[in-house]
Amino acid sequence: MSARVHQLLDEIREKSVNLKDQVAAERAKNDTLSAEISELKSAMENKTQEVDNLQSKVSELSVNIESLKEQSVNSESTSPTGAVLTKEEIDALVKEIEYCITQLKR
Repeated sequence: MSARVHQLLDEIREKSVNLKDQVAAERAKNDTLSAEISELKSAMENKTQEVDNLQSKVSELSVNIESLKEQSVNSESTSPTGAVLTKEEIDALVKEIEYCITQLKR
């Protein structure tokens, strides 16, 4: 019976060591995943800030476009060359807004 008890104790020790190793491996995996989560949260915050900045710029450009449209309507009645320049400015602003929208979609 003493041999059987020793055998059972050895099996228990072996299982204990295996469980300890598994726990250590899971802790290491948990640490890795926690670090990855932190990096992803930081990247998400950066992207959110970038989106906010781009949305602000789009809003600002939209206001500028409206202002230029009003100027265009007013300048068409006074000077045709002023309207050509205003149209070019509007085209430039439209391109910039399209760029911002493209950046927002990323």
